[in-house]
Amino acid sequence: PSAVDNFTTLKFNFHWDRHFALSYVNSFQKWYPLLSLLTVHPLIFYILLHKSGTYGTDIKWGYVVNQICLLVHEFNFSFLFRMVNLIPYAGLYCGGPLCRTGLPHWMLMKLFQIPLSFTVIAVIPPFQFLLFRMHEMIVSNTQSKIRFSNRTQAVIMLAQCVLLSMNVFGFAHFGKDSDDSEELLQRSELAWLTHRSGTIFLFGSPGNPEYFIYEVHILTLSITLITPFVCLLAIHSALMIRQQVHHNRTSSRTQTMKNTVVAVFFTQIIGILIFYVSPLVILLLTMVFDFSFLPASILAYCRFANMPLFLCEPMMLSLIFLFRSPTRKVNRLIF
Repeated sequence: PSAVDNFTTLKFNFHWDRHFALSYVNSFQKWYPLLSLLTVHPLIFYILLHKSGTYGTDIKWGYVVNQICLLVHEFNFSFLFRMVNLIPYAGLYCGGPLCRTGLPHWMLMKLFQIPLSFTVIAVIPPFQFLLFRMHEMIVSNTQSKIRFSNRTQAVIMLAQCVLLSMNVFGFAHFGKDSDDSEELLQRSELAWLTHRSGTIFLFGSPGNPEYFIYEVHILTLSITLITPFVCLLAIHSALMIRQQVHHNRTSSRTQTMKNTVVAVFFTQIIGILIFYVSPLVILLLTMVFDFSFLPASILAYCRFANMPLFLCEPMMLSLIFLFRSPTRKVNRLIF
């Protein structure tokens, strides 16, 4: 772009992205893994494998698998791809190493869709397994009628895995550029991106994701079927804990340890809602609906913040585990 272009005000405040925001976001995505992948995650694995007697075997290995999934998810989004929203357009800009290799666009579309969609949904089954185990631990000494046998848990998790796998197919099959993508990329607010070394995945104009709308339907169905069940188990677990405390059914020390383990997990649920569910909902809503009527500054802030927020999920869940862990040796390890 010419020097004159650099001072041009672009629609939806995309000149903010061009001047500074995109560079800042890419720098965050580039250096963030050094803090997370090389420090926090290794410490988590050390604690889980050597200092996690309080959690029990099932919960311990559930957390190990969960951490592996989070690590791969973080590596993909912070290093290989480095995605940025193009709100209000239904699209993404990829500035990671894989998207700067010069590979054909169709090949990058497949490389982009399959591993990213898989790592996004792969964090859910271990979480569901942990939720089952936490619920089982809470109701074990109660007369609650809401219980799930190992066979029932396996059937439910298998059904969820099949449902989630449909999203991998959906992303791979429907995640392709819209028919008018070349025309859209000629618009001044997007044209400057074509001069960068990354890759643009443009599913459609604002509120019109064209082919990608079918994957949005699949993902919406997945969220609609899975979320109520998770909420049911979480709410029932909280009610049972309150009931046990009220009736003082277990020894003080046992109750305290159990509550601490459960508190770690349910605090992580709050982290998941903030750093995982919210960014995904924002991404889906801004792809399906036309938000171009909103003030340009709001759209710009959503572009800057959404993917970094999503990227921080593994780190936030890991920090919650570290600082709320019932393993008191954690504090001595850190400090």
